[in-house]
Amino acid sequence: MTFRKCLFRRCDMNLALFDFDGTITTKESISCFLRYLCGSDGAFYVRIMPFIPKILLYLIGLYPNWRIKQDILAVFIKDMPETEFRQKAHKFAQSRIDMILRKEAMDRIMWHREQGDEIVIVSAGIRDYIEPWARSNGIDNVIAVELEVKEGKMTGMLDGLNCYGPEKVRRVKEALDLSKYDKIYAYGDTKGDIEMLNMADIAFYNFRPFNSR
Repeated sequence: MTFRKCLFRRCDMNLALFDFDGTITTKESISCFLRYLCGSDGAFYVRIMPFIPKILLYLIGLYPNWRIKQDILAVFIKDMPETEFRQKAHKFAQSRIDMILRKEAMDRIMWHREQGDEIVIVSAGIRDYIEPWARSNGIDNVIAVELEVKEGKMTGMLDGLNCYGPEKVRRVKEALDLSKYDKIYAYGDTKGDIEMLNMADIAFYNFRPFNSR
C-alpha cells in the first residue's frame, strides 16, 4: 500500500494463523513429547498399547479427539510435579522440535515475517512446549491446549476445551481483534482445521490453496 493511500486508510498488517502438528511439523508433536517423557520407545509403547482400540475408534470418527488425548495424558503425566513437567516440556522444545519441522512451513513463516505480518500458532498441541519453541523462532502468540494443575501436580486433564475444530475459531476471536487486519491467512492439514481455514481470506490445506466456499 502506498503512503498516499495510508493517509486515508490505516496501514494494517495481515494475520497468519498456523496449525502446528502436521502443518509446521512433519508428525504429531504430542506422541513425540510423550516418548521424550518416557525416555525410550519401549517404555512409551508399553504405556500406549492399551489405548490401541480407542485410537482406532478415534481414527474412524467414533471417539472424540479431546477424550483420547485426555485418556492418554492421564496415564503419562498424572501426578507429575508441575515444575518437573514444565522443565521437561521446555527441554523438549529446545532439543527435539527442530528435528520434526516442515521446511515448507518454515519458509512460509519466514515470508510472513518479512511482510511484517502477525503470526499466531493455533494448535491442539500442548502449550507448554509449543510456546517456548515459538518464542525462540520469533513467534510471540500461541493459542493451544492448556493442562490442569492441582496442588502443584499435573492431573492429566485438559484445562478448558480442546483447541480443535470450532474451538480454534472461538479462541482466535477471543484473543485477537480481527477487524484490524487487512487479510487473514490460515494454514492447516486436518479436519480439525477446517473452521479456521474457512474464516480466512487466503487459506492453505497441506500448503495447497483451500476454498470450500
